Amino acid sequence: MTWHIHHGTGYLLCFDVPFGHAKHYLGITIRPLPQRLREHEHGKGAKLTNFVRKAGISWTLTRTWEDCDRNKERQLKNNPGTRYCPRCKKERTMSEDPRYRDLMSQARANFTKSIAIANAKRENAASKSAGTRQWNQAVQATQQELRAARQQAAQAWADTHPAQTRARTLGRQTAGQQITTQADAGMPADRIGQVQQGISTHLLNEARTPEGWAFASEYDWTAETLVHELREMERQPGPELEAAG
Repeated sequence: MTWHIHHGTGYLLCFDVPFGHAKHYLGITIRPLPQRLREHEHGKGAKLTNFVRKAGISWTLTRTWEDCDRNKERQLKNNPGTRYCPRCKKERTMSEDPRYRDLMSQARANFTKSIAIANAKRENAASKSAGTRQWNQAVQATQQELRAARQQAAQAWADTHPAQTRARTLGRQTAGQQITTQADAGMPADRIGQVQQGISTHLLNEARTPEGWAFASEYDWTAETLVHELREMERQPGPELEAAG
């Protein structure tokens, strides 16, 4: 596919369950990201996400990249999404625990079974509109059940791995405190992003223990999320501009 975009926002969608071999969608847009995400939700974003949506699978925005050009896009797309996805990295660590692995395997099996039942009911419905209505209701309920099961599995893992859980909490808090201090001092979001990228890279490269990796990965994810929010805030017109407009 050929892109006619020189600079835009890159984003990564992580599917709640794999769609065949696909686990992620990596895109780039010059439009506001919320607008682009709504297009995906309504089946107008990309062929892959439209097929995923029709299969009853939802997704989560797990990462963004600012100021993506063609070279950056090519670099990102030459690697699997799991390399960049913080949720997959976290779940890969938790999957080393047999209990978590069993709980998630059961949750995915239940999801697949429920979707198959919902699809059969849609095909046997009295009318197309009734079938679509039943399908939408069943899919929403099934997606909520999967999210709840994922949260329960993660909580079960956290209960048996308190040291890593504390490290993640500390990483999240540390990133928040540093970025708040930098923003309050008047540092632009782009400069904060550069500084935080350097810190995150150092932390990830130097992590040698499960706790160190938990701290570094949570710091990296939190910093990236907060910097993105700061950039969005900077793009908003100030009160004076709004009044003048």
